[in-house]
Amino acid sequence: METKTTPQRQGITASLLLGGSLLDCFIAAGVLGRRAGQTFTEEHYHASYELLLCQGGAGFQFANGTAYDYREDTVFLFPPHTRHASILDSGTGERRVSVRFLCSRWDRSSGPGQVERILSALGEAGCARLPMDAAMADLLDKLRDAAEAGRSLECSGLLAALFGRVFQRWAGGEENGLPDDACRRKFLADHYFDRVADSGEEPERMEALCAQLHLSPSQLNRFLRETYGVTFKQRTIDVRLAKIKYYLRYTDLTSAEVGRRMNFPTESSFSLFFKQHEGLSPTAFRRQSREQNPT
Repeated sequence: METKTTPQRQGITASLLLGGSLLDCFIAAGVLGRRAGQTFTEEHYHASYELLLCQGGAGFQFANGTAYDYREDTVFLFPPHTRHASILDSGTGERRVSVRFLCSRWDRSSGPGQVERILSALGEAGCARLPMDAAMADLLDKLRDAAEAGRSLECSGLLAALFGRVFQRWAGGEENGLPDDACRRKFLADHYFDRVADSGEEPERMEALCAQLHLSPSQLNRFLRETYGVTFKQRTIDVRLAKIKYYLRYTDLTSAEVGRRMNFPTESSFSLFFKQHEGLSPTAFRRQSREQNPT
């Protein structure tokens, strides 16, 4: 997981690598305070996605002409350009946090990841909601405290954990009839391979992930085949290749610089690795990719 935070007067910005997707997030100044929310919000929309977390209140959330009532701590997700407003029951003192974010893939060749599939379904539905669980509420309280104290790096990590918990709940749990263990293992596996891709380093031994998921090596490979369609070894190759392709497609880094970022000992070992798995050199891949998708 990659987190980068820039404290600014107008709020908090953070870039998160989650489930194979990059999320660029923004929290407006003051929204993390402990003040009571407004009774009514005027109709508005954003050009970005919005994660809206409501605590200690009740009322109605209106989105594109549909009313969603709620009587408990609730999380809403809105796709871009969704017109929405809310009416709160008077006297509830609701606290709410709005996180606006954009999603951009760094591996467009392997198809949409888990986060993107959720956001695609969200775009069709126009709005999604689920009850806020204790883990989300705890992360939100910690996020408020860190923001008020100006601990920007901690805010970034807490924001990443909060998004991870929200998407984990939407991807599984009661909504999809999956047992909690399956959701937890999928989330931990995604996080493990995100770190492999982000750091560019060779992964830890397979036993490290086995210990995290409480599975034997044979059980782990069976789980990974069911989840990703490949074994542990192939998954680690896939995530490293995906990050390499991102650098070659969307940056001007030289082949040698990409190799160093991905922690290959020499440029030749980097080129050999890429050619073995892609069938062409990094330079040829970059040229072919840009010819096919000029920008």
